[in-house]
Amino acid sequence: MKRPLIFMMTGALVFAVPACQDSGAPGSTTTESDAFSTLPLGFAGVQSTFGGENDDGTTEWSPRGHGGTGSQGDPKGLMFGGLAKFFNFNSVLRPFPNEASDHCAFDGSSGRVECEPVDRGGLTVTRSAAFTDAHGDAQQAFDRSTTNTVNVQADVSGTKERHDGNSSTIHHHSDHTVTGLAEGSTELTVNGESAGVETTTGTDDVGDFTAERRIGDTIEDLVLPVGHGRPFPTSGRIVRSAEVTITYAGQAPKTLSRREVVTFTGSNTATVEITRDGVTRTCTFTVPGGALDCP
Repeated sequence: MKRPLIFMMTGALVFAVPACQDSGAPGSTTTESDAFSTLPLGFAGVQSTFGGENDDGTTEWSPRGHGGTGSQGDPKGLMFGGLAKFFNFNSVLRPFPNEASDHCAFDGSSGRVECEPVDRGGLTVTRSAAFTDAHGDAQQAFDRSTTNTVNVQADVSGTKERHDGNSSTIHHHSDHTVTGLAEGSTELTVNGESAGVETTTGTDDVGDFTAERRIGDTIEDLVLPVGHGRPFPTSGRIVRSAEVTITYAGQAPKTLSRREVVTFTGSNTATVEITRDGVTRTCTFTVPGGALDCP
């Protein structure tokens, strides 16, 4: 039986999975700084800690004019829009996007609610969710009283013929679990990971190129109190990384990398270790969207 897939209510943290929007001609960016600022194509279709409020994963990045070192994202903030979108606190049920919610059904063999693949501008989006009660027994749908754990998996893949004449092939995946959703729970625990790769081939005024962006994160035992307002994590950490490799015909590849380790220790100030091309510094920031403070 096909039914709408009601996603989850975390009581604090909403894991909404946005669709890969195709709103006509997308924006485009061509600097190394933007390589760490705008999401890879389609990456907004999986769950992750990446992405600013207005980044829907449709901006076409290319390496043209990459001769400089680049700032690798906003020097005053975390890469790819920071964590503000991830910490979008709310207390309402959120469904999958409309185009998926009417095409989902419980699969008894897998114990998951499986959604039919959705085509978004040449990219295929596939999602599924598993609901279990406090005893670990599978449920066919989310129940706001008895569902204790929700696992959501998402995949986005395909090849995008871009408006600039170049081509991008992408493979993205995410797997997230929230525990502590049952009625009476005082805290939630979040674990998960995402990984993606965008490979763009094309030609610009420098020559033929291949540009690969790899992005991924891990959420490790992130504990959030259940309640009203905008609570901050009391423990856990988030590890975020990205790597960009640009290769022009006849030239040596150029690789840039960045890694961020965000650790929560019970206050609204988190510690962030930022590594850029092998150089590490320690900073702090205020949850959810404060600017980095780096001595």
